Amino acid sequence: MSAPAVAAREARLVSWIAAWIPPASSVLDIGAGSGLLAAALGRARGSRMTLVDVVDHNRSPLPLRLYDGRTLPFEPRTFDVALLAFVLHHSADPRQTLREARRVARRVVILEDTYRSMLERLAVLWTDWILNRGHGVATAWGQLRPEQWRALVGDDRLRIIHTEELPPKWLGRYRDPIRHLLLVADAGA
Repeated sequence: MSAPAVAAREARLVSWIAAWIPPASSVLDIGAGSGLLAAALGRARGSRMTLVDVVDHNRSPLPLRLYDGRTLPFEPRTFDVALLAFVLHHSADPRQTLREARRVARRVVILEDTYRSMLERLAVLWTDWILNRGHGVATAWGQLRPEQWRALVGDDRLRIIHTEELPPKWLGRYRDPIRHLLLVADAGA
């Protein structure tokens, strides 16, 4: 993606999820990728952002901590929010990833690719492959329908407090052929 397209995408995502990140909160971005979304959220909300990932693709000014992809190197309830932005569908064990997010944070904000038709599913699979093929990012083909994502998150002792779909955007400066799902869940005790 070109730099303007990346900036437009990040701005669109930040405007969509910022309301669920309390101002001046501590946020753990799990599977942070480039770190650009976390950096933009940190600026928008005045939050303290911590990045973790299994590989270093960080292009942001924020420090990145590598981890094994199973156990987060933090104590329970270290963070106000854990952010999982387009991560679970890459995870070999999404339930374990959710358990760890729930363990280290009081709230979990999840952004995922999703689909409602076969055409949308093909667009999700194709786009995921194109964006990740040269970057050493595992493609587990774990994309789910919205109701399947809700069931997965709800099954992990997370109380879903908000769910919203962002439909594909075909017109305008930033085009995104993929339907996205926002899930916000509070962790139980």
